[in-house]
Amino acid sequence: MKDVDEGREAQRKFGNRRQTDSESLPEYEQALRTLYKQGWPTATSETRDAALKRKFEDGVASPELSQYLRLHHRKLNFEETVQQARLYTSTVEETKAKKSVRFIAETDDDADGQTVILNHLRVLEKK
Repeated sequence: MKDVDEGREAQRKFGNRRQTDSESLPEYEQALRTLYKQGWPTATSETRDAALKRKFEDGVASPELSQYLRLHHRKLNFEETVQQARLYTSTVEETKAKKSVRFIAETDDDADGQTVILNHLRVLEKK
């Protein structure tokens, strides 16, 4: 009876499982594999692969990644889908623009400093 309850609990957790903000793709992948194995220990490899792939695509934290996997990699198996997700994530993180802010110090005796700033603002307005 205990095994049945544990199996059902694993199935419920698998059905509700989503990637958390602090969880990496490999951690999420492993959590899904573990829950599926506990919930459906006798499932065929084809059934397991399809369920894991579908849940992985549905549960990743990034909606953009989820859509990308569904649109461009729907014919891949679970393992290949995870590899594409990792590639996508590393590519997107590398191409994100790094934002920086520069502060200009003000001095009371720098009357021309205001002129320089105003000139910079005028140039920005023209752009």
